[in-house]
Amino acid sequence: MINVLKYKRPSFWILVVGVITIIIISIGLISNSINKKSGNTGGFQKVKNFRKK
Repeated sequence: MINVLKYKRPSFWILVVGVITIIIISIGLISNSINKKSGNTGGFQKVKNFRKK
């Protein structure tokens, strides 16, 4: 209980590094790169073909 009373916010640079890391990971997950050589469409083509049947 005593540790809760002595809580300090993380330093400014730890917050900055955390936010930048989250932004980089988010951009990587949002950009769905399609490898045309291997025919990898990220599974969207399979769903599209399944719905046509």
